[in-house]
Amino acid sequence: MKKVFIIFAFLLLAAGCDKTVYSQPAEVQQSASSSSPLNIITNPTTDILTSSTTPQTKPSVKKSSSSNNNASLTASPPALPAQQLLQFSPTPTPTPTQPVIDVCNNIGGAQPNVPTGYIGDGQGNCYSATDNNSPIAQKQAAALQAQQAAAEAAQQKATLADQQAQQQAALEAQQEKTNQINALTSQYNTQFNALTQQILNIKKQYYIDSAAQTNQDIAMGTPTGLGGAHQQNLLDKANGQIAQIQLQEQQLYLNYQTQLNALK
Repeated sequence: MKKVFIIFAFLLLAAGCDKTVYSQPAEVQQSASSSSPLNIITNPTTDILTSSTTPQTKPSVKKSSSSNNNASLTASPPALPAQQLLQFSPTPTPTPTQPVIDVCNNIGGAQPNVPTGYIGDGQGNCYSATDNNSPIAQKQAAALQAQQAAAEAAQQKATLADQQAQQQAALEAQQEKTNQINALTSQYNTQFNALTQQILNIKKQYYIDSAAQTNQDIAMGTPTGLGGAHQQNLLDKANGQIAQIQLQEQQLYLNYQTQLNALK
């Protein structure tokens, strides 16, 4: 009879997997009715899903007997094992470190700024402002020398250009004077040659007149003395004309010298 009861109890359990054939205590039903989110906890061997409350185990079935030998099933409150939760501790954010600024690598220690009395070379080095042998001082001295050399070269170039301009102006002025002198000399020579030609013409005419007078005196039987007087008259006349022209030549020369000295 005992065996038959046990078999009947298992059959009832198998048939009631989808239907509730046993009653639960009120506190168990209230816990089951309140839905809670499921948390994942880590088990050393397996991972199981549990609610935020203590997981509910399968209720145990107890057998009770009555006077009429009818068996009934009752459910006892399930045992709640200790809950294991995954504790999360956030990783602390590392504090950023400020980079070390050193503008003077050749000076011991970190120099965030160029120290007083020092000069930076723009390449991470600093030198004393009073050190004349520092690379900065040598570079500045070389730059100053180059600047002075450039200034001297520019001054020499400007001086040479000024001298060349003055020489060119002097040459042009001298050329202008030369041109004026040449023009004056040409004018003088033209006038002097004209006067000289007049003298030559007077002399030529005298010789013609003298020969004609001689032929006339011979043809007319004029005495020699009177013939000589005729020739003298012709000679005096010609010399008088020549003397006047020579005076013009002298005056022309004096004017020429005066103008020439003014140009020089």
